[in-house]
Amino acid sequence: GYFGGIGLASRNGILFKGGNFLDAITSVDTVVMDKTGTLTAGVFEVTEVFAVNGDPEELLNYAKAIEAHSTHPIAKAIASYHPGSAALQAEKIQEIAGHGLFATVNGKHTLAGNSKLLDKFDISYPADLRQMAYSIVLLAIEGQYAGYITVADRIKPNAKAVIQAMHAQGLYTVMLSGDKTAVVDEVAKELGLDKAYGDLLPEDKVSHVQQL
Repeated sequence: GYFGGIGLASRNGILFKGGNFLDAITSVDTVVMDKTGTLTAGVFEVTEVFAVNGDPEELLNYAKAIEAHSTHPIAKAIASYHPGSAALQAEKIQEIAGHGLFATVNGKHTLAGNSKLLDKFDISYPADLRQMAYSIVLLAIEGQYAGYITVADRIKPNAKAVIQAMHAQGLYTVMLSGDKTAVVDEVAKELGLDKAYGDLLPEDKVSHVQQL
């Protein structure tokens, strides 16, 4: 019965609000999922720090000061990288959802986020950075592109098997992510997803789901 089904699902970490949702799931033909923390482990590690002025340690210190005020997994990875490095303080921190943060660090206006953040402030940067198959945080200081930090996540060990099991059930799989398209495409290719979209803001994800 319904209670038995709900109980079994609960023991497997799946919560149903009521029996009507058990009925509804029998007609599901498409599964939409996020990337970070769902298909990937959500544990990021800094892989490269590039500074235009040739001083990656200084760039990292600016990034750490501002990213310490974010709860995003990528920000946490940067904030905890090289814990012994010099600490700078960020003030007047503001966040733009789906873009990144800006603040005053060491008396200088500093941006840390994705390409959309720098575009919003009309700050130019190398176009090929959009094609890098890594999650990347761009930095700008005093209105000038200052460099970038790349971070890498890893796919969960069982993710590919889960996707294959969904396909065996005839389900269409879609991934929606705020991460850059180049990264999303790499993950989608490795997992064999039917469709994947990157560079999405939260409202974009809602729109994609509504269009299904």
